[in-house]
Amino acid sequence: MTDQLTDGEKQTLLRLAREAMEYAVRGQSLPPLDINSLTPLLHADGASFVTLTIDDDLRGCIGALEAHWAAGRGCA
Repeated sequence: MTDQLTDGEKQTLLRLAREAMEYAVRGQSLPPLDINSLTPLLHADGASFVTLTIDDDLRGCIGALEAHWAAGRGCA
């Protein structure tokens, strides 16, 4: 993915990642992602990598450096 993400798309990815973490911590399954609700850029295949920090200390990370699925799905 070489196109620049808009601020709105960045916020969408952040929201998806946070929701995925909340569901995981609660031991719940994620609801299905409506991929068609994403912008074309987030619907396109793209790599995604999520880094977790607390007070600037690395707490964990997960993701892929190569595009395997829609960028929006990669953060969820």
